[in-house]
Amino acid sequence: MESVRHRFRDLSTAVDDARSAIDASMSTFSGHGLVADSVEIAKIVAHEWIANLVRHASFSRRTPDIVLDVWTEGADIICVIEDNSDGFDLDSELDRSRKSLGRAPERGMGLIMVSEFTKELRYEQLDSAHNRVRWSISADENPYLDLV
Repeated sequence: MESVRHRFRDLSTAVDDARSAIDASMSTFSGHGLVADSVEIAKIVAHEWIANLVRHASFSRRTPDIVLDVWTEGADIICVIEDNSDGFDLDSELDRSRKSLGRAPERGMGLIMVSEFTKELRYEQLDSAHNRVRWSISADENPYLDLV
């Protein structure tokens, strides 16, 4: 299936715009066997990833450029988000977030949710100012059980 692409350059509206974009994309894909829970999870994951970009990413004086591509493959929702931030080490940040859960559980849950709610999660720094995350969510699995 062809992807639906959305671009965000205004960090003050990017999080809300991304949720709306996922909603619009999913309505485009209606009738493709998607489960409502999978769509909600996709919105949460996109929200958390882009919220982390807004809160924590350094764009080194570049105008932020965040591109979200979303499509379906069978019962899976696939999403690729590219940005022009300086990037980060996902594994180190996930480790840090997991270790700090006991102290302040209301903080640091975003990346953990992204990791736990996705069937596939790949992050790569393409160059010093170009990064890509690809994730998928399956309607055939229940990620909520992984967090309990």
